[in-house]
Amino acid sequence: MNFSIPAIITSSPEQTLELGRALGLAARPGDVILLTGELGSGKTQFTKGIARALGVDRPITSPTFNLIYEYQDATGSQIVLRHFDLYRLEREEELDDIDYFGLLEDAVVSVVEWGDKFPGALPNDYLLVEFAYIDEFTRLLRYQAAGRSSALLLERLRGLPGGVQGGTPGGMPDGMPVATPGRVLDGLSGGVPDGR
Repeated sequence: MNFSIPAIITSSPEQTLELGRALGLAARPGDVILLTGELGSGKTQFTKGIARALGVDRPITSPTFNLIYEYQDATGSQIVLRHFDLYRLEREEELDDIDYFGLLEDAVVSVVEWGDKFPGALPNDYLLVEFAYIDEFTRLLRYQAAGRSSALLLERLRGLPGGVQGGTPGGMPDGMPVATPGRVLDGLSGGVPDGR
């Protein structure tokens, strides 16, 4: 099952963070989110937004050298986010060394930077978010669900106040533009609701 929404353009790191936060509000334990795009395209900023929505109050950094970071909720009682970075892995077999597939099955939200690095080892069900670098501040994001759970995640995202409505997050004066030339956000107004 593949399901997507129209591409979205952001014009600031704050907007990228807000899109991550909207996705975090829609995410449920067990959801797997793969992020792809060149270095500096906004993957970690987007993950910060997801973490904020999940109640993580620790700083979020890319786990490039450690491969995996785990984040607990604000009470410290449970892991709610597992953040992977596959950039430094060279062979698909190295995924077994970190128990990648076993960890993806846990009841936490998993975010994987460079998630498409090994096409032969994609999870069975995941939401792919592709980041395209347009210029210093502008990014184009494409969402593609592969599987039932990830399609439901996109449906929840579309149904949130401030979430994506047919490719357009609500709560903004003109909405979030789909990817058309020359159309970028001027700023968030209303944004994404706090809390879960």
